[in-house]
Amino acid sequence: MINECTERNEIQAMERKYREVLAWEAEFAQQIEELKKIDESDKEALKVANDILKAYDERKNITGKKINIALASNSKRIDRLEAALKSLGYLFTKYAINKHNGIWFEMVSIHKLNNI
Repeated sequence: MINECTERNEIQAMERKYREVLAWEAEFAQQIEELKKIDESDKEALKVANDILKAYDERKNITGKKINIALASNSKRIDRLEAALKSLGYLFTKYAINKHNGIWFEMVSIHKLNNI
């Protein structure tokens, strides 16, 4: 079905939006699984990991004239949070290498560090 005003294929647009929602859902489910790796008794590490995920999510919404300053500030915040999580005994990594239904999405990984 083609929109007469914009000449946009509405069916393809809806299919793409559906694939994006499925990718977001897979990303969210994967983040929850990684957060489960943190011990329930370690509430501080869980809070810091959630703050890291929030900071990455906020990064997607940064716009405006001073975007570079805002991105740099957000990056510093993420670095501080990742260092705090590492000091609590967990390593946080984020990468965008997987595809879900043809859409790239980001994955996170949380590993407990072995204290020797």
